[in-house]
Formats: sequence, C-alpha cells, structure tokens
Amino acid sequence: MGHFLISRFIDTPSKLWGYLFAIQNGAQVILDTECNAQVETISQSFHINKHHQSGLFHNSSSIFNPFYHYGITDAFPLESVIYRPTNRDVRNISKETNSDIFYIADWNSVPIRQGVLVSKTTCYKYKQETVITSNAISSSPVAVGYPSFAPYSTGPTIFFKKVFPLLFLPPNLDLPRRQLFRTLLINAFTKNTQINSAFYNVDTHLDTNNDCILLSSHQVNLQSKSSFPCLNVEFCSISEYGCNIQELFHKISSCLVKQFLPRENVSAMKLLITAWGEDLQKFEMNEEVNSDNDNKVMFKTVYKIPQQVNLFRNISYDIVKTILKDVISLCGVQKTKSWDPIKNILHPLIDDILLIVVFNYNNVYNSLGFNEYLHRQYFKYIIYCVPSVSNFQNYTEKTGFHYVSFIEGLADDGLADDGLAEEGWYFFYQCVSAAMKLDLPVKGYLQIGDDVLLNSWNILTIPRNEMMVFSEEKYVDLYKDDPDFQWDYWETGQKDIQNVISELQKLSSGDEDFSKAYPLVNVTYFATNFLQNLQGNLEPNFVAYGATDIFYVPKVLKNEYITASELFRKYHCMVELALRNIYLGLKRPREQKFLFEGRALWDADREKPWVYFNGVNDTFIHPYKWLRDAWKKEGRRFACRRYLPLHSLRKPS
Repeated sequence: MGHFLISRFIDTPSKLWGYLFAIQNGAQVILDTECNAQVETISQSFHINKHHQSGLFHNSSSIFNPFYHYGITDAFPLESVIYRPTNRDVRNISKETNSDIFYIADWNSVPIRQGVLVSKTTCYKYKQETVITSNAISSSPVAVGYPSFAPYSTGPTIFFKKVFPLLFLPPNLDLPRRQLFRTLLINAFTKNTQINSAFYNVDTHLDTNNDCILLSSHQVNLQSKSSFPCLNVEFCSISEYGCNIQELFHKISSCLVKQFLPRENVSAMKLLITAWGEDLQKFEMNEEVNSDNDNKVMFKTVYKIPQQVNLFRNISYDIVKTILKDVISLCGVQKTKSWDPIKNILHPLIDDILLIVVFNYNNVYNSLGFNEYLHRQYFKYIIYCVPSVSNFQNYTEKTGFHYVSFIEGLADDGLADDGLAEEGWYFFYQCVSAAMKLDLPVKGYLQIGDDVLLNSWNILTIPRNEMMVFSEEKYVDLYKDDPDFQWDYWETGQKDIQNVISELQKLSSGDEDFSKAYPLVNVTYFATNFLQNLQGNLEPNFVAYGATDIFYVPKVLKNEYITASELFRKYHCMVELALRNIYLGLKRPREQKFLFEGRALWDADREKPWVYFNGVNDTFIHPYKWLRDAWKKEGRRFACRRYLPLHSLRKPS
C-alpha cells in the first residue's frame, strides 16, 4: 500500500488503505461495516441497490429517529443523546424532534444508504415492553435531508462512487468516536450539497438481541464536546454552479478533527486529509457534486401507517369517539352502536390492497370522518391524497384524526408547475404512483374520490393482478379536428396526448438515451409494448377517455404504471385521458378486460344518487356527497336504513 500518499501518515493497517484499494480496482459501490456487526447476511444489504426501490426523504426537525418510522415508537437511537444540546427529558426525544413530513422519491438519487439495526447495542427504549421489529421488515426505507440530524453508526453503510471521499475516518479513534465523526461529517456534507442519504432496515443476527437498553434520565451522558459549529460551514451552493467535493470535504473534516484529537495531532491529521483527497484524485474521482433530485417526481407526505396499525391493535376511546362522531350525528347513537363498526375496524377484511382516497379540494376535508368510518371497516391500509399536506395536517390534528397518512398529490393553487391554469385533480393518477413508492406489503392499489359511495363488499373478490377501470368508455380520433365533437378537455387534451404518443414513438425506436428519465423499466421495450397494446385495443389513431373516479392497479404493474404516469404527467395530460390510455397501453389486446361496474351520474341524476344504488351488481356510485346528499331527507334515510347497515354486515343486498 506504499504507493498511496496516506501511507506516509499511517504506519499501521487502516480501513483507509482498504477503501483506496477498492477504488483503485474500479469499485462503484462500497459497503462499509464493523467486523462484529450482527447482520444476517451482508449481501442482503445490497437489495436496496435496485433502481425500482423508493423511500421516504425526511426534510425537517433537528434530530431524526429512524426507529419511529418503522413503527417502534418507544425506542430511539443510542447515539441520539449525544446530539441533544440540553438535558431535557429523553423520553420526549421521539415525539419532540421527529417530524412527520417526508418526501417520496426514487432511490437512484440516494448515494449514502445507512442500515439500521434494532438491538441492545443500538437503541434505548422508553418502556419495559419488548420492542417488536416485525413491523419494520416491510416498511420503506427512510432518508434524511438537512436540517435533519441523524446518526450513521447502527449498521452497514452503502457508499456510491460520488461520495467516496466521505469514507474518510481518522485513524486511532475508538468505535464510538469513529461513528460520531462519520455522523457529523455526513450531516454537514449533506447540508451543504443537498446530497441525499437514506436509512433501511437490517435484520439482526440473533432474535434474542432485539430488546433495547432501558434508559432513565440520569444515565444520559451529555459531556461530549460540541461539534455543532462544523455543521454550519457555509462553503458553496449547488443550485447554480455545483460544489468542489474535495475542497468542501477538506474544510468540514478539518473542522471536525479539532473536536476529536489532541491539539498536537491536528496538523498531522490535516496533512492526512489532504493526502486522502490527492489519492482519490489520482483515481479520477469526480470533483463536482450536483443534486439528482427531480421535484416533479417527489411527493410530500405524512406517513404514519406503521404507527396506525400498532395503534389500532389496542384502539383508544378517543379514537373510537372521533371515528363514530359524524355517523352518530347523522343516524343517532343507538343505530350506530347496533352496527358494531369498531369490531369491523379491529378486524378489516382487506389487508392486501392499499386504499387511496382523493380529496380534490380543501373544502371537502370535513368528509374525512365519514370516509374513516366506512373504509377502516374493510381496509387495513389507507392513504389520503390531498392538495396541501400542511393544511390537511392542521385539520387532522384539530379533529382527532392525527393517526392518518396522506400524500400531497394534487395542485393546491390550480396551477401546474409551469404556471398553466389547471385543476389539481387533473393529475390525480399520480397519487397511486406516490403510494406505490411506499412499497407497502399489498398486492394492489385501489383509488377512489372522497365522494365515491363504495360497495366495499364487492372489492373482496376483484382479481388482485389485473388493472381495472370503470366500464364506461368513449373514443376520439387523435389527429382529426371535428367541430361537432364536444368534450370540455379536448381543446388542450388533444395536443397533450399527441405529445405523449410522439415521445413513446421516439422511446420505442431506441435512438435516444432515455434511461435516466425513465429508470424503472427497459424503456425501449416498455414503449414498444405500450404502443402495440394501445393500437391493438383501439381503432387506428383513436384514443380513449372517460370517468376515472375509481380504478385499481396491481403491484405487478408497479414499475410500468409509474413510468407511464410520469410520462403522461410530463405533458400535462389530464386524468380522464391519461388513465384510460395507460390502462389500454398496459393491457394486451387478447387478454380479458376486468372492469368496474357502477353508476357515474350527471346533471339531474346527481340530485338523488341513492335511487341508483345496487349493492349486488355495482361497485360504486359517483357522486354521493356525505356533506350534502346524506343530510337530505331521502339521502339520510338511505344512508341510515339501507347503506350503512349493509356496510357493517359486509355483504350485498
């Protein structure tokens, strides 16, 4: 190893030698871990390298608790106590400093991925009860962005080539200080460069080692020397020109070594840092760091499903009261109790479908109570898609629905990201795309509007591996201008879908490299099949359109659906055009089509939707507005005497 410059400053075997040897031999990814890490198998950590993996990007709070995301709400990282500036009650650390707001995004823009081990050596707990890790296994990874502050120490860490400089560790530090140095270095670096880092769950080697250390406040050692000034290094911004990775690394790490080493060793360590950078440059390390984030495919979310599932195992009186409140107001306390809805809520029938309920506008949030009452009796997993996460979060906190999960998947101001006037619901087909990236343990995704009266008992039997849309469908010539054709959205929609078809044709030709724009699939193969299916399902040059208030997408089509939805969204293709043609583009012409039967009402029929109820043959009625129709005399009679009793019985009539 003598040809490395760092060998002049290190006279004993060092991990730094190993890092440089791997880089010299062409390593693109390095997994770094301690030799005593209790991991079932190191290779299982690499499953998160796949392009189709997605996760949650944390974006606010001073300290981040990864265990909280996995549903382990009574535990927090062992290292967290080091980072607290004052000796406040450590039992509040999870609730006080862990924000609920994240961003959903693809993992191909996350070059630092930290494994999280839940064991006696990695976490404290609040209570005597055993920490259950089974809920963490199927949860999505969590990522952190400034100003979050999270420990990098509890498991194997994956580094991609662009962040190899951050592998640097001062030699001769003991393990706790080595972990603290890396934590501070990565947090300071990600703050200044906006490079993303992520957490993923790692199984421990021994099941008996999953209890955390019980912590009392007098056990907390807050004597660690403060290194926070190094986190505030203001060096560069990547928004315009990019950062020089070596210079930024040198400045931050030089600041940090002053906090960890005796004064007489600091000068020598700065020389080692310089030598490390020069060694990396010999291996053609990229000096410019730029963000890979694409805001168009990131979704803000409040994600509490693991916590909600745990909460409902022993549901509190306050939550029961909140869920029943609106239905009791409508039908009376005796009728509501006679239906025994809480028994159904504790034992939902559908645990393999994620239900996504769309609130198109802020002014319909008041229907949340009815939607919770209805859908919790059938669906284990529910996410709401809303115009504004912050507004909806304020509403849920005020009304007692603090446990729900939701995604900001609609435009709040009626403007698209290019400033064009568009309704937020135009693109709500992306609500499913966002939900898919959470990677919940389900077989498919059912999306409805808040004003869809769902005969949920008929959902029990739908095929889990088939995409489904409403059975009524219309068609229009893609290229012909017909003055007699009347559809409000065709004036702009025609141009939009023409652009989509044009790009699909380019993609299918393979002439251009679109792999970065569409990383989830083999894009040439995808586009070719999509066009062939579309042409086989329709007459030449025709496209489909129609109502989209209910649809289902199987998980087996996850990557294809996400790719298609991002392509249609790129050209502002509104949902009544986009979804129908996505369905036909993903469906082989000779395969059986599975469709939802129901009633999509218009004009005067919308004044009395209950007249069209058919619990045996239909899956839905749209619209049935709980804030309006249910309070009419006939609408209330229908709700309280017919629909709600059937709903609680969970069978058609």
